[in-house]
Amino acid sequence: MQTAQHHLRKEKRLCDAPIVALHQDMRTAKFLLGAGKYCHVILHADTTGKDIGYINSTHATIIPDPDTEDVEIHNVSATTTFKLSSLTTEPMERKTVRSGSYERIHPGTTWQLQLALGVLFNVYIPCGGDQTHSVVTLPTAPSKKSAARPQPAKRRTSRQSGEDQIAPMLAPTQISPPSLARPKHDALRVAAATPTTHVYRKERGGQVVAVKKCRKPELESSVSTWEREYRILDHLRRPWLSPHIANLIRYDAMKLILELEFIGPDLGKRIDACKMSTIQPATQNLIWHHISQALVFIHKQGITHCDIKAENVLLTPGDSRAVLCDFGCGAFGHERAHSGGTPRYIAPEYATANERGLPGDIWAFGVTMMFVLRLIPLPVQPGWDISKVPREPAIRAKMFEWIGGLRAVTVPESEALVKRMLEVKPRNRITAAELVEEVGMRIQRHLLAA
Repeated sequence: MQTAQHHLRKEKRLCDAPIVALHQDMRTAKFLLGAGKYCHVILHADTTGKDIGYINSTHATIIPDPDTEDVEIHNVSATTTFKLSSLTTEPMERKTVRSGSYERIHPGTTWQLQLALGVLFNVYIPCGGDQTHSVVTLPTAPSKKSAARPQPAKRRTSRQSGEDQIAPMLAPTQISPPSLARPKHDALRVAAATPTTHVYRKERGGQVVAVKKCRKPELESSVSTWEREYRILDHLRRPWLSPHIANLIRYDAMKLILELEFIGPDLGKRIDACKMSTIQPATQNLIWHHISQALVFIHKQGITHCDIKAENVLLTPGDSRAVLCDFGCGAFGHERAHSGGTPRYIAPEYATANERGLPGDIWAFGVTMMFVLRLIPLPVQPGWDISKVPREPAIRAKMFEWIGGLRAVTVPESEALVKRMLEVKPRNRITAAELVEEVGMRIQRHLLAA
């Protein structure tokens, strides 16, 4: 603590200005600086209305690296070039951080960071046991031309919406140093694995949970995916939780872990040697009904899943409940289309209009139900590069070849509802609410016939 106080006194001599302390906790994997209301440090124009420097909604990102104690400063602005000048080395070391790139700064050093004309900070990185937070200070007040000021995010109240609560607090709480050590778990308990995540079973307090662990925490995309899924799951459990959505129990942002209700195997494991579904008719209807209800629930809250597929639908033992999981590609309604997801489940409007919305979830669920109903085998991966579909004709042609083959499959009259889920034009596609009603009537007919 004496060392920490010494460094803080040294900082005040360098710059007699207010201090903004960014404290990493289990909820915070990175810190955002920009003009957006969810940024931890908010930058804005001066009071005269004259912009000192162009500032994006998210202008800069500070990411602590728990493995090395370094801190990465990412330039996510559109055109601005950042400048870093060392205040602890002689001669002064200087670095330039261009748009789309980043620089690493090491513990025990202090740097002056210029984000835009007049937007200056001193960044101090503690070392050793004091590495639980970095201190960003505002240097000596700039001239009248430069009025940009960092504003710490205000504490949200419990009355605010779940989305409003996603920005972590700048709380001065001391915590244990972060660690990204890999979990010690029995390989036999691994429930699922992808190139970026492990999901394994674990017992906590007598309850079996599914632990979703990031395999590549060094990638910024992994951090973003974790944050996105956490935000959505945290939002969906207010004011109540749907029984057909994976329930978030616990989270740890420093280790990039989500602990979820353990459900059971996914639909992709219910196949024969030809990759055809082995799911029985009664369970087929249950899946159709429960996941339709899950879609109504998330769509009413303005959330798009963006990666519905057989592997993201789970069944409880005894096939009594179907649950939608994996919201790592999800999006709130105001967020623009992205290239995440699984190629063979992407709706055609993404290729023609770069759209990923609620109708796209219906299309993806329609492809899933084609598999569940034994009309097609489990769609194979990887398919094609989703990000290239809107701009490369050859990739787009490959996607439309798949869609054409899918729509050419002969569908029995008894399963005609699935064709309404696969209408090419989004406005003609059935909605989630209509789907719940239609599937409910379908189940009633089956019960009467029995």
